[in-house]
This record gives sequence, structure tokens and C-alpha cells, in this order.
Amino acid sequence: MSSSSQEPPMNHTIVIVIGISHYALNALPALPAAQSDAVLFAQSMRNWGVPDNQIFLLLNEQATIAAIQTLFDKFAKLEAGKLIFYFCGHGFRTSDFPPKSYLALHNSVISKTKYENVLDVDDIISQINKLDFVENYILMDACHLRANAFLNPRLSDEISGKKISDRSLLCLFSSGIQESFESETKQYGYFTDCLLQAAAKVDQAQCLLSELIYSVNNELKAQSLPLPETFNIGCEVVSFKTPLDFQFDEEKRIIYRYHIMKQIQNTLICNRGKLILLAGEPGVGKSTLCKAFESEKLKILYLSLPTSIEKTFNPFHHIVNSVLQRTRFQGKTFHEFDRAEPYYIIIIDHVERLNATQLNDLGKQLLQAKTRFILVTTSESMNQLASPLKEMICYLTIPHFSLSEGKVFLQKCFSFTPKCDHELIHKLSRGNPLKMKKIVSFSPSEKKENDNFKTELLKTLAAIYSCGFYINEIAFIETFDLQEKSVAYLKEIGLLFQLKEGVFPDPIVFDIAENEQIEPSFQKALQYWIMQLNLLPHHRKAAKSLIVTLMFCGYEQKADPYLQRAYRVLFPDEKELLVNAAEIFLNISYMTEASLTLAELLIELGEFNTASGLLHKQTHSEALFHRARLCELEILNSLGHFQKSIALSLRLFQNTKECKWIFHRGLTHFALGNWPEAIGDFTFVYNNTKDKCLLGRTLCMLSTSTGIRGIDIKMAQKQLEAAIRLSSHIKDMAGAWAGWNNLGEMLWKSGDYAAATFYLEKALEIADSTNNIHMKLETSRNLLHLYLRSKGPFSSEVETLLAQVEHVDEKPLKRFERMQILNAIVTVYLFRGDSKKAFPLLKTILPLTRASNEYHIYTLSNLSHLANQLHLKDKAQSFLNQALKLAEKGDNRFAICQIQKEQNYYFKYGG
Repeated sequence: MSSSSQEPPMNHTIVIVIGISHYALNALPALPAAQSDAVLFAQSMRNWGVPDNQIFLLLNEQATIAAIQTLFDKFAKLEAGKLIFYFCGHGFRTSDFPPKSYLALHNSVISKTKYENVLDVDDIISQINKLDFVENYILMDACHLRANAFLNPRLSDEISGKKISDRSLLCLFSSGIQESFESETKQYGYFTDCLLQAAAKVDQAQCLLSELIYSVNNELKAQSLPLPETFNIGCEVVSFKTPLDFQFDEEKRIIYRYHIMKQIQNTLICNRGKLILLAGEPGVGKSTLCKAFESEKLKILYLSLPTSIEKTFNPFHHIVNSVLQRTRFQGKTFHEFDRAEPYYIIIIDHVERLNATQLNDLGKQLLQAKTRFILVTTSESMNQLASPLKEMICYLTIPHFSLSEGKVFLQKCFSFTPKCDHELIHKLSRGNPLKMKKIVSFSPSEKKENDNFKTELLKTLAAIYSCGFYINEIAFIETFDLQEKSVAYLKEIGLLFQLKEGVFPDPIVFDIAENEQIEPSFQKALQYWIMQLNLLPHHRKAAKSLIVTLMFCGYEQKADPYLQRAYRVLFPDEKELLVNAAEIFLNISYMTEASLTLAELLIELGEFNTASGLLHKQTHSEALFHRARLCELEILNSLGHFQKSIALSLRLFQNTKECKWIFHRGLTHFALGNWPEAIGDFTFVYNNTKDKCLLGRTLCMLSTSTGIRGIDIKMAQKQLEAAIRLSSHIKDMAGAWAGWNNLGEMLWKSGDYAAATFYLEKALEIADSTNNIHMKLETSRNLLHLYLRSKGPFSSEVETLLAQVEHVDEKPLKRFERMQILNAIVTVYLFRGDSKKAFPLLKTILPLTRASNEYHIYTLSNLSHLANQLHLKDKAQSFLNQALKLAEKGDNRFAICQIQKEQNYYFKYGG
């Protein structure tokens, strides 16, 4: 239920609460818990929906017979409604015949012969029955109580001629004529605690009396305490809570959000010894709610931390001083206050202004007090709390206004009634009252103007929903045919905000669009992003948005050149999006420039299956067909299907007579260490091609095939330098990189470390500038070998490079790349004498290199070194012999020399 009427939320509910902890004549022992229980009961009634001015709290000396009688007289003429009478203090029963029960007040005089200034329990019940309240609750937490005379509250209705009466009376005496108990250390009475907890756990405004009594009795039984004595006429359900969700207070001009206040009070009741933390986003109404919760009369104080807080600020001292100044303890210590009046609730607002250290220190100090504290903060600052402290905190989130709350807020809190759509305002603000105020302040006041404005606003929301965000506002407005004022309005109310990369919406915009069932215009979104990529070709967010738009609406031929550009802009960082982007081409049967570009990039990222699906579509373009087959060869080599690659290269050459297919076959033979075949293929291409790019790369590989094995090094170096000049001249950076890298590898193997460093650093410059992960990795591998031999296995250079290659993503690596990298890592481990790390990697490498006469040499050599370290001499010699045999078979002079040097190193340093 909700309400905006001005009727009191509890329909003339009157609550009288009496708590006596101290007795003037010391005739009775003090009851520390009595006043605490009374205040907590009054706080609960108020926060469950009874207004402050309908609650009458009398503590200690305030509770005189005259004061109580004045209240009864005051309500004698009040018709209907509900009365709740609560007492906590000493009770006693006389030894007269018949015995009678009394309640002791602060100034009571009690002896064996006289009882002065005491309350007669039967008399209280009689006076309450004479009042015209419909529902009457008498709740007494005191010892030795029983009612002797019990007048039926329905008798007055019967006398007046009303046969059917809805009047009721419920009396609950905490322990009957037995003794009642309290916790002196925690300062609460067990009966009141059980009663409030039972009521707090009921979500509805009403609960069955039988359920309430059952819950109280069960808890008291569990603690081996006396059970309450009940007198009941006509009470079937107990209603301590308002059925209203909220109520607008005309005097204070605020909304009492009872559904939250009840939740806070229930949490306070059920979580003694813990802090309560209220969290919510800025503008949701945290401070307003807490000010509504405040009641000096009922010992609930609201404090706000200063706006500007320095690192030296001590929040606990600030809070303590503020509390003492506002209570009767000014000039005393907080310890005195906390011991004397532990029933206070202190609300501390704007806790988010504290740093993490201040917040955690404050939490620890507050937990040591008996006083209850409620911390109010934004949701984000909750993350600053330390783990031990988190366990001692109860978290409550303040929700946004409901639609009903928002409507009342708009109608009551403004000097005019906005002629705008309440529901739309609620959606735009997501129920945040601060945003609602801002929206209304910028909304049209005339209905006709408002109707047109709403149409334009929904149109703008649809445009945002379609694009996700925008960069160039003029292009965005033109594309979607929008009005500038509707875009400006969304900015003003905080639903669009400018960031470095564009104008972005609050997530609520998408919620509104979906709730309003707004249809996105993907065609216009596509038109906008094409226009935007023309304006900003390298804008990453624009590139992503174009791809996402096409994933929703499907492939459009006009977008193909922009897709190519978008893919290149996002490569290689947006791997997941690039993989998903293949969906764009699912529903077309032909190959496009964009789909082939995507396939090429996916191969670079190691996404071979997804790339393959894009390569086998139809095309009438010879250029696209050839690029697709090159990609297919790349995939076959990457997956280690070398014989299939060789066969496909030959078939393509027979069909086209183009030299590039023989070149790729030569690359495959090179990877396998088939030197005569590789040299034969490269020689054929070198003598027959007219393509300068292919010529430069062929010359590079032809000279590498001999030089990398230590054959005719000077001639190989001259040819490689010539290849580098040619590739650099025609801007073939991949060809130039291959020349620098291969020359560097050849020279470190020859022992010329200074020259090798120069060439490999040149290669690394190109790799970095092109952002090619394969080039970077291959150059890093060669540098790792170079520094291992020139600076030692534990040098900082080796440490840095080893860390890089150890953590590389293996998925995009080609088969021979992976085996080269792993062998390099193993070599470092063996140089360091770390056989534990080397062994599992060698098990992985062995099947990878077995097909390659070239790379298997180094696997066998490393196995020999590992066996030596494990003192398996026969095994070590066997692997060494196999490695040397393979190296001699391929006339790999560098490999033979390298194996011998490493054997000497291990022998010298006891590897």
C-alpha cells in the first residue's frame, strides 16, 4: 500500500511508553535495561509508522502518577484508533488477600505496610477500558504481575445498544507472577527483546496474535526463562506497523519512506552489537531519509561530516563532541554518555568523505560503544572497509523512488504541478529524486509543448539506443533528423555525458528504450558510423560500434571498406570482438574484401577455425581467391600439416604458373629442414619472378638457407643486406624485418655478438612499429639466445626476455614458432641448471619437432644436456649422437659448433 493523504499513518494510534531504571529512594535496585528497552520500544513504534507527536515517552522521574493520569484524561475524548501502553521497570505483588500487582515508579515508596506513588495494574486496565480506543494493547515488562479485575472492553458498546463490537484488549505480562530478567551487561530485557524481534521479523503490517506469542514463547523457552501471561479479548491480529509504504509530511515537506524506515528499525532490533551501513547512489535521498528518521525526543540524532576533510581529521572525536554538545552530557566524556544513555541512535551522514584509514578506524571505535550507530554513504565507499570490519556491519541499500513515491514527490515538492509525464520522468531519472528535480526544471510547462517534446525525446532515445553513443554531434543529429534541444535536454539532466572519446548515455537510457519497446534504427546507425569513420578513420570506439551494428543488422555491401578499416584499427587488442565479427558474414555465400581481411587478421591471432570458415566462400575475384589460398597455406603450416601445404602449393602453381606458390612451398621445406628442396624452390622463384616484393623475400630466404647453417657466411651476409635494401626501398617492411632478423640470427650463431645485436635491434624496431606479434616474438627469441651467450643465463637482459616469452599467448603461434620458442626457454633453464622446469617442456617439444630435420637437432641436444644433469650418461650420449647425426646430414655447421660449445659449458660449470 501507499498513500499521499494527510491522515496519520497509524490512524490515531497513541503510544504511551514508560521506562524506569532509577529509583529515588533506593528502595528498589536500579534496572539499567528498563530505560533502554522503553526507548527502543518507542523508537520502533515511531519508525514502524507512528508519528512523533503520537508517542509519549516518560523515563524515570518524568513518569509520575500525575503525568500518566494527564495522558489518560487527554485521550478520554479521542474516538476510535489504537492505544499501545508499554511499561518497563519493577513490578511487585502484595501478600494481601487477594494479592494485588503494582508498578513501581521513580518516586515510589514501598514498604511492608504502605505503597505510595505506585500504579495499580487493575486500575490501569480499567482506565484504558474506559477510553474509546478500538484496539488496546497493554504490554508490561516487569516482575510479579497479574490482573485480578478484568473489565470487558466491549461492555460499553453493549450498554450503548451496540451488540456487535470490534473493540479488543490484549494484555501481555512479561513473566506473570514470576520474576522477569534482563541482561545487565548488554542492557536489555529478555521479554522486550523477544517481543520486538518477533514483531520485526513479520513483513506485513499485521500478524496473527497466536504466531507472535508462539515466537516470543519459543525464544524465552530456549533461554529457560519464564513465559509471559496473556489476557486477551477480541484480539486476533496484532498491528504494530503501518500498512503504508510512504507518507508525505506537509509540515516538514518531506516524504516519510516507511518501507525503508521499517527495514532500518528491524535491522537495529535484530542485530545488536553491529553497525548499520546505509548505502545508495548520490541523489537517491539518503540524507533526506535520515533527517526524517531523526527524532531528538526519541533519542535519534543526525550528524553530517564536514564537506572538506583533511588527512589529519579524526572523525570519532568530531562525532563524540557533536553528540555531547547536543545532549545533557556537554562537558563530560563520551564514556559517561555511553554508559548512562546507551539507547541513543546516532546517524552519521556522508561517510564517503573519509579515506579508507579514517573509515576503518572509525568503525573499530564505534563498535566498542553501546550506543547504536548508522553510517550513511555512497555504494562505492563500501569497498574501502577491511574484511574483519565487514563482518560486524549490516548493509542496507536505499532504493530509488517507486513510481508512486515519485509522483507524490513531484506534486508536493514543487510550487507548480509539472505538466510532464510522471512515468517518463520516473524512467528518465530511474527514481532518483535529485535527477527528478533536474528533469522537471528543464521540462516544458505547457501540455501541447510537452506532448511534442516527449515525441522528440523518445526519438532521441531511439537514436542513442541504436548507436550506443556518438562522437560528432552534428553528424549524429543530421543522420537521425533530431532536434538539438532534445539532445541538449538529455545532457542537462545527466543522461548524456561527454567523455574524451565521445558522448555516452547513462545505462538507464537503454532500460527506458527496452521498457518503451523502442525499435532501434540500425540502418541509420550504420549510416552514422560510416560517416563517423570517414571523419575519424582511426577512432577505436567508432570502429567497434560499426562492427557491433553490423552484427545486429547483418552485412551491408556499402560498409565493406569501412569494415576493413575497423578491423585493422582494432587488431590485435580486441581479439574477442574480431572473432565474433565473423558472424557478420554468416548469411552471405560470397567472399568480400572485409571478410578476407578479417580472416587474415584472425590467422595472426591464432583463430584458425574461425578464419577457415571465411576462406571457403565463393568469389569471382582472382585476387581474393589467391589471398584466400595464401591464408589456407598459412593455416596448414601453422597447424603442422606440412605435407598438405606442400601438395596445395604445387597444385596452385600448376593451375596458375605463379611463382609465389613455389615460394610458399620453399618456406615449408625450410621449416622442415629439407635444405636441397628449399634452396631449389627459392632458386626457381629468384630466377623467374618479376615481382620485386617476392624477389626481395626470396633472396632473403635463399641466403638464409645457407648462412644460417654456417655455409659461405660472407656471401650470405651480402645477399641478406641486398635483400634488406630492396625490401626497404619498396616499403615491404615484413621483408625488411625478415632480412634484419635472419642476419642477426646468423651472426649470433657465428659468435659476432656486437653485429648481431645491431641487426636484431633493427628487426625489433620494425616489429614494434608494425605491432606484429609474430615478428616481435621471433626477434625476442633470437635476442634471448644472443644475451644468453653474450651476457650469461642470469643477466637482467635474459631475465626480462625470458619473462616475456614465458607468458606469451601460445594460441596464435604457428607450430614451428611454438617449438622454437619452447626450445629457447628450455635452453635457458638448462644453462641455469634447472632441470625441473626443463623436463616438462621437453616432453611437449619432442612431438612438435620430430617432423623437422632442422629444429629436432636442438630438441635432441637439449635432451642430451638434461640427461647429463640427471646423471643419465648413456642417455645423454645417445641423444647427443642423434643430434650430431641430424646436423651432419643437413650440413648444419653452426648447429654442430653450437652443440659442442654447449657441451663444454655444461661440463665446465657442472650443469
